[in-house]
Amino acid sequence: MECGIFATGFARARCADCRLDFLVAFSCKERCVCPLCTTLRMRETAAHLTDHIFPRLPVLQWVLSVPKRPRYFLQNDPNTLNTALLIFLRVFHSNLHQHCASAARIDKRANHIGACAFIHRFGSSLNTHVLFHICVIDGVFEAGLASVDD
Repeated sequence: MECGIFATGFARARCADCRLDFLVAFSCKERCVCPLCTTLRMRETAAHLTDHIFPRLPVLQWVLSVPKRPRYFLQNDPNTLNTALLIFLRVFHSNLHQHCASAARIDKRANHIGACAFIHRFGSSLNTHVLFHICVIDGVFEAGLASVDD
């Protein structure tokens, strides 16, 4: 629990252009992603999503782990990565439209899903491993006027 505290260790850095010195606290004593910082960031992001983004409705979480052969292409080509994500979201849209009783009377092009995607680019051993973590609101929504509260 001592991550980022100057008393437990720091490095002095200097800008080559302006010669300004500054101190950088060690994030942790391991040579990997700091679990404390990652957990705090995840907690803050989840709180922001539940408090400000998602309505008070059930949310489904899905994870898509990409097989080994396509990982290289997804890792190195942002357009391919976006296309794969869009295909994954289209499958959710189709599935939710098919299973939502009230959506049967609405044109499929007129309804939408609410989703938030997190793309992980490496596994626990820092190997190339593309994962899509998707949080999808359980249901479909008809396009229309919406009021936004500040």
